[in-house]
Amino acid sequence: MKVSFAVWRQWVIAGILIGLSISLFKMLLLDWDVFKRLTTGEPLVYFGALVLSALMMQYFKQRYPMIRGSGCPQLKGVLINRLEMRPETELPLKFGSVVLMNGIGVSVGSAGPAVQIGAYLGQLILKGRKDNDFLLNCAMASFAVLYGIPFAAVAFSVEEYQMKLKLEQLLSLAVVMSAALGIRFWLFGFSPTLQFSMDRYPGWQGTVLLFAMALTIGIMFKYGLLWTGKLFVWKSMILLPFVLTFYFSTRLPQILGGGIELFSFMEDQSASILFETAVILLLGKFVFSIICLSSGVPAGVFLPTLAIGGILGSVTALYSLEYLSESILAYNSYVVLGIALICTAIFRRPFTAALLAVELTGNFGWLPYILLLAILMNGLLKQFGDRPLNEILLEKLLDEDLTIDY
Repeated sequence: MKVSFAVWRQWVIAGILIGLSISLFKMLLLDWDVFKRLTTGEPLVYFGALVLSALMMQYFKQRYPMIRGSGCPQLKGVLINRLEMRPETELPLKFGSVVLMNGIGVSVGSAGPAVQIGAYLGQLILKGRKDNDFLLNCAMASFAVLYGIPFAAVAFSVEEYQMKLKLEQLLSLAVVMSAALGIRFWLFGFSPTLQFSMDRYPGWQGTVLLFAMALTIGIMFKYGLLWTGKLFVWKSMILLPFVLTFYFSTRLPQILGGGIELFSFMEDQSASILFETAVILLLGKFVFSIICLSSGVPAGVFLPTLAIGGILGSVTALYSLEYLSESILAYNSYVVLGIALICTAIFRRPFTAALLAVELTGNFGWLPYILLLAILMNGLLKQFGDRPLNEILLEKLLDEDLTIDY
């Protein structure tokens, strides 16, 4: 296989551009709290900013429908030649809107938007030419850079987008991702995003309980999201996520944003969290995320659902410690398993879910155990006829279903 110098240069340029852009995206989202003075300052000013943001999002998501939601279904629509991206306009709007939504505390994520932003950057490099393989590689490199999860990104490209493992595409992906991750690791180091080191296997009773709870909560979340989305045909409903954000900023500030604050709370408190507190955080994040994500604002689904999985694992661990004679050393294991199982229940991508859980937390040695549970969860859901969330959203998007707005 011969690859011209121009193609090599294109791959390297794409990697550098993605590494710099998504690293800036990460800084604005996770490292630089640029909205702190707003969110902790005068309540009336903060409420006014939330209302203004709601009106802006209502305008932008109607004027530029491709920036709505996470971006993963939109990319698939582009790859099957049913949708078209306009990066010159949509890229800055998507980038800025996601930073704004996260910064002011709306319960939305950033991984899906990073996927779409990567594809936008790839399209700019192509200058109007059509190359779906290159777009997918750029999208997956962006996904990998945001949280430092290259193996999960490759698994996602295969499970979600049916990437063909052709030699040239794999070489292109390796070059783009290596250049992008090189910048990411140079800026942020190699430490995992979340600090939950697994020290002990959970007992079988606690594992069964967590499995059943993740299955139930995951299905409720997925179909609750779809049902609630239909309510946003009433334009005034767009205010609800922002009003709830203001309410929770004074009542449950740990659940604001995508979920990093909630994970930080669990890292700090560990098994000392009161069971009742953990249950309230789980219920609050569950309801808050459904309402925010179903509104159609530019937002990712991954991080809020992973946070729900983490706090569900915490709730199950605390119950098991109290009533099932579980060891306190197994607390982190419940949190990591909750991340993988909830992700599997909602997205139905077991390899992606397992790799996400271990790469985000650095527990690579636990991959076979976590993957086995994720595959069991996926197989059970498949028997029930359940469908992946992104598949349902893409179908509605392509059908231009006006009863759902994301």
